[in-house]
Amino acid sequence: MRTVLKIPAVLLLAASTSVPSIASVDLHVSPNGNNANAGTETSPYATLDRARDEIRALRSAQGNTIGPVNVWIHPGVYVLNQTIAFTEQDSGTEEAPVSYRSIGEESPIFTGGSVLKALKNDANRDLLDRLPKSARGHVVFYATEHSAGHVSVELQRRALGQSMMPAPMELFSGVSVLPRAGWPNTEWAVAKPHDSKKHTLSLYRKIDPSELHHCWAHGFWFHDWSDSFEKVSYKSVGTNKTEVTIQLEAADRTIRDGARFRLENLLTELDAPGEWFIDSQTGRVVVWPLSSDNDRLVVSSLETALSVYEAEYIRFEGLTVEGTRAMGIEIVGGRNVKLENCTIRYSGNVGVNVYHGHEHSIARCEVHGTGSSGIRIEGGDRTTLESAGHTCVDNEIHDCCYSYCAQRPAIAVFGVGIELQSNHIYNQPDAAIALQGNEHKVESNRIHHVCRLADDAGAITIAHDPTFRGNQILQNHIFDIGGFGKRDIVGIYLDDFASGTKVEGNLLERTIRGIVVGGGRDNMLEKNTIVDCLAGIQVDCRGQSWAKHLFHGEDPEFHKYCSAVSHDKEVYAERYPGLASLLNDEPHIAKGNTIRSNTIRCPIGIDLQDGLSNQVVQLENNRTETSPVFVTVKSNESLLSKSEQAKND
Repeated sequence: MRTVLKIPAVLLLAASTSVPSIASVDLHVSPNGNNANAGTETSPYATLDRARDEIRALRSAQGNTIGPVNVWIHPGVYVLNQTIAFTEQDSGTEEAPVSYRSIGEESPIFTGGSVLKALKNDANRDLLDRLPKSARGHVVFYATEHSAGHVSVELQRRALGQSMMPAPMELFSGVSVLPRAGWPNTEWAVAKPHDSKKHTLSLYRKIDPSELHHCWAHGFWFHDWSDSFEKVSYKSVGTNKTEVTIQLEAADRTIRDGARFRLENLLTELDAPGEWFIDSQTGRVVVWPLSSDNDRLVVSSLETALSVYEAEYIRFEGLTVEGTRAMGIEIVGGRNVKLENCTIRYSGNVGVNVYHGHEHSIARCEVHGTGSSGIRIEGGDRTTLESAGHTCVDNEIHDCCYSYCAQRPAIAVFGVGIELQSNHIYNQPDAAIALQGNEHKVESNRIHHVCRLADDAGAITIAHDPTFRGNQILQNHIFDIGGFGKRDIVGIYLDDFASGTKVEGNLLERTIRGIVVGGGRDNMLEKNTIVDCLAGIQVDCRGQSWAKHLFHGEDPEFHKYCSAVSHDKEVYAERYPGLASLLNDEPHIAKGNTIRSNTIRCPIGIDLQDGLSNQVVQLENNRTETSPVFVTVKSNESLLSKSEQAKND
């Protein structure tokens, strides 16, 4: 039985005059507690902040004379009015860590959301009359706190290359993130550009012009590997028609014929359970609840739930964090912060963000329902190649990236020396894992049903820089990849000159291409098994075809990548000898790649493109068998639309 400390901090046993006494500490927190209590199991605190502050007092009074600290968090819902912030003064030590742990079988829930206040239907006749008749007997009207400036309710432009701001207010239930009402309900509409420069889009559909004050459009406007949210404006073109014009902020960009898009936040399209609409002018919310929403329906308001800055040896175990507009949990700097058996869900941007520090770990957690990546990890020093030592092990990540459907992976990795092992990743619109940097290890992960909406995408991807070297992709099982894309979906994608990567022992099944080397060098592809893909292994030499412009001019783009990390000096020259001489050795040619002892059962075995041959690419002991049938992913296994997700979660 745990020993519970029941006396105030000022009365703790003092250290003896000769040898300090090391006493462990147990504190308790409960939704039914009171911050004036003693913090014991029978007299718990009400908030995690209070327990944190008590630990600070203990440390201040006793220094290192106390041992491990356990804060036991009882089940229930903890509504956060502000971020719970942990700093350097909240650190434990290697011998005496600080743990915040759930007690019992149920996970305590920390929500950054606000409970909505129901309004009477009669008082909202202006909205009720505009609803589809099928919805009028089912919807509920709510008020938000937006009039007091509490949180933005207006949608915002979201696009690749733009700084990621906290998401606007979103709606969450006890079982899912709910989709805004829009058109079409499922799948996508197809764009037909209006003006000669293709900067605007006309949609001929009967829509009340007043609806478009609140409406935005989400689409793959320029490429199938890039999406964005754009504001909608309108002008009337007839008695029964409205011309909807998508205004693009980048005036030099064009809308492609056939671009996929969807209109969001249209009250007149609120026609299915789980959908909702927000009036951006008054802050009123209209919801057609799911049957399971009666007990808890909240809007996201807080930007981040838990924030850990420059702290060391802290562990969070068995917690659920939800309902934030930016991040669920943020870890910045520090050392050895652990997340174990936690659930992070319904975050407007990233579920867990780890930024620098050393030896942080995320283990046995579930992350889902995030607007962008489920987990983002950055650390290490690319100048010195110092390793971060972060690990991400045995987690389940799924159904992320509902706002950013392209160029946002389930797990995004940046820096040096980060390990991803034994994670289960599925149901993603784009990549499962995207790496940038050096000496990362991706091992024994199970990945399926990803790259469902984007094209030119890979389940595991490294891209854009020839100095990204020393990475290892080992023993992963990747299967049933793709959905919308019919040509450029890849299991393991070493894209745009990614080099010096070891790809060994992976099993790839049912994707368009198994492994692709996109113009890079010195990659080792060994002992992989590739089955029922259109092409097993592809290596191209894009540096002398469509990407040759990167090597020409006074200050070539390719040279900038290399000079950015002093590739020819000190540690880089020692660890990556081939990189030091790269710029003087026909850098546009994909030299040094080895394909060895792979088993391939596909219609196309090894495909060397752009004039490459076995004189440039080393081929050894590969076993290839022609597969007569290319097995595609079944249509009913495709990524669910947001409406369908809400109904079926």
